[in-house]
Amino acid sequence: SMNVGRCERTIVYEDYQAPVFQMSEALSYPIGQNVNVLAGITASSALDGDLTSKIKYAIESSVDTSTAGNYPVEFSVMDSAGKIVYLSTQIEIYEREYAGIEVNLTDYLVYVKQGSKFNAQKYYAGSSYDGSDYEEELTIESNVNTKEPGSYYVDYIVEGIGTSGKSRLVVVVQ
Repeated sequence: SMNVGRCERTIVYEDYQAPVFQMSEALSYPIGQNVNVLAGITASSALDGDLTSKIKYAIESSVDTSTAGNYPVEFSVMDSAGKIVYLSTQIEIYEREYAGIEVNLTDYLVYVKQGSKFNAQKYYAGSSYDGSDYEEELTIESNVNTKEPGSYYVDYIVEGIGTSGKSRLVVVVQ
């Protein structure tokens, strides 16, 4: 008889967690290399699973791949619960002198609780040159301050005989 009914329900997620970003490579590129902002970055949530196709980004200015520098970028993603998560970081364009040795990390983005201890050394996975293991002098440069929330960076620089390499870890203090 064409009657219409309505039902309303409130759902409470007790184990809900907001989406998180992951990076499988650094947002660091040598001068002259093409930059693909979304390469190596993914997002997922316990509610929706893979959200990578829903990632959006905003860059304050165009990235000049012919000049070394840092370019602010902000990534965002929203899950089906309507929660929007942001990741503010930088795209780094670095001097070609750091393009010889491949510097590998276990992670390229980590989340750290405010006030906790941070050990940059544990994320270094080694380096290689022309496909072979290569170890010379490792320098770790970090601006991480776990007392203040925000995005921080750790640069891993491997100096060899006549060549060097560099990679960057993004540390988000929450």
